[in-house]
Amino acid sequence: MPSVRRPAPAPSVQPEFKVMSVTPALALGWIETAQNAPRRPIKNHIVASLTDAINRDEWVMTGDSIKHNIQGIMFDGFHRCTAIVRAKKTVKSLVVFNLPEEAIDATDGGTRRTNGDRFTIHGEKYANEISAACRVDLGFDEDGDWHQAFGEHTTYYRLREHLEQHPEIRDIIAAWHAPARRLRYPIGVLVAFWRRMAEIDEEDADAFWSGVCNGVDLGVDDPRELLRERVLTQNTRRYSAKIPVRILIGLTGKTWNMWRDGRQVKGKNFGFKNVEAVTPLR
Repeated sequence: MPSVRRPAPAPSVQPEFKVMSVTPALALGWIETAQNAPRRPIKNHIVASLTDAINRDEWVMTGDSIKHNIQGIMFDGFHRCTAIVRAKKTVKSLVVFNLPEEAIDATDGGTRRTNGDRFTIHGEKYANEISAACRVDLGFDEDGDWHQAFGEHTTYYRLREHLEQHPEIRDIIAAWHAPARRLRYPIGVLVAFWRRMAEIDEEDADAFWSGVCNGVDLGVDDPRELLRERVLTQNTRRYSAKIPVRILIGLTGKTWNMWRDGRQVKGKNFGFKNVEAVTPLR
């Protein structure tokens, strides 16, 4: 039987790993080359967070790579490259070329590490609570207005820096973590408000949150009781019905001012209407 000549197998192309200085021009070129390739939608808040990190010189080469397939098309790294372009700065990054087509299906399959996880690794007792408190706190600007997008997606290094500047955050969480949890009031919002209220009157700050969280000796028309009732009623429903953080911040500031002014409020007049994002505290 005559032998059959089989074609020689095509030589396999091995992935190529490089540590590169990724310039804005290089990042833009990779983005443009891949503009017609399938990819995840760009999330602007992630790009904003990465851009802020680059501008603050907080970019760290972690080993996560910008990935290209065997055709030279980038399929992972769009958020990082977009941030590099926006920041107009060059950063070091691991870049991988010549990955097989099926690599895209296995990318990002692991569990994402949160900032709470990072605080845990560094030995913080209330790691998730610290992460939340610093995020909310950073969302307040110098005028007392709150910007959710800024605080919500900042980097671990920014959160860590904020904690180092305000170590009292740990003590506030330790004191109010259990009462806030019973009420289902977000500890991050409580910490941010307690710090600002204590600057006005620390005893009043403690009395206000003791009333809101514990509900002891509150009259039916006490603004703290009405806020407490609103939080308990709304946050015990299905998840999608919880009070949005921005509205909760407005309600809390409104309640503090009413209580400090000695006003008694009818429940029917206390709610979500005409609540500004942040009411200047008095």
